[in-house]
Amino acid sequence: SASAETLLLQDLLDRKALLTLKQGIELRGVVLDDQGSPIAGAKVTRMDGLKYRQDGLKTAADGSFRLGSLPPGDETISVWAKGYAPALTNLEVSAATPPLIF
Repeated sequence: SASAETLLLQDLLDRKALLTLKQGIELRGVVLDDQGSPIAGAKVTRMDGLKYRQDGLKTAADGSFRLGSLPPGDETISVWAKGYAPALTNLEVSAATPPLIF
């Protein structure tokens, strides 16, 4: 007997399957030092449980960042830069999530 996964794979191979992608959410923010100055090159990353993901990005010269195509839901975001203590924040990603300030 064929499983649903086999049928889906066969539908994909036969070009009969329809996949619909939902638009992701962009998370924006800025990384500042304790004097309020931007930190360029800070690493901003989505956490994968207790592990750092490798698909993070570095902040721009003005300390800003944009993480795009995030799914809605709970996320943990980490920020670290050489010479500074790392920071973590837990948040619910939605279209209404305000810009983050680290």
